[in-house]
Amino acid sequence: QALQLVREQLVPTGFFGLSSFLPMDREKLVDSLVIAACAGARGLVLLEDMLVSSLPSLDSEKFAALATSIAKAQINYKVVWLMLQEAFTESCAFGKYFSTQQLTEIAWAFALTGEGNSAMWSALHGGMASAGQL
Repeated sequence: QALQLVREQLVPTGFFGLSSFLPMDREKLVDSLVIAACAGARGLVLLEDMLVSSLPSLDSEKFAALATSIAKAQINYKVVWLMLQEAFTESCAFGKYFSTQQLTEIAWAFALTGEGNSAMWSALHGGMASAGQL
């Protein structure tokens, strides 16, 4: 029952699947992620599967919103944070542009959870330097 609710709420938010053109509702996304976490391991595995299929195609705004939403939902599932870390580092390596606000949101999310390796923090530092913030 909880997993069905997660599927119904996460997919239409515009982060997963073909509905990626829809406007974002960050509050609803946080609520959906909390539901996923409350659903236990099955909910987190569902979230992981959705991230595998969608992370490569997320634009920088949606990536930043997703990272902050996962942090706000207090999801401390290491695999999810490793996936976000790897996706961010690769995005920066391939020259994806992140605004100063998006970089700040990503830094906040990783700092709040205590996640992120040195490569991720270096990519973040490089992004801030490129944006003229350092």
